[in-house]
Amino acid sequence: MRYAWHTRSEYLRRFGYLRRKTAGLLLDRIQNCNRKTESGVTRFVAISRNVQNRIREAYNRDPVIIHPCQWAC
Repeated sequence: MRYAWHTRSEYLRRFGYLRRKTAGLLLDRIQNCNRKTESGVTRFVAISRNVQNRIREAYNRDPVIIHPCQWAC
């Protein structure tokens, strides 16, 4: 999902014009589908503040951070 939400311009930059337009339309559809299914998620979990901020930007939800060391150490 990162390509559809946060690194879109970097991802699309490597394509030519026609492929960039086509991929952009596909990423728009992915975003729309993702927004529709997001309402079924009861709780978002992030592994860092960076991921937490991405989730906030994309879904306007406040995820809980569980650092990997909390469950892997």
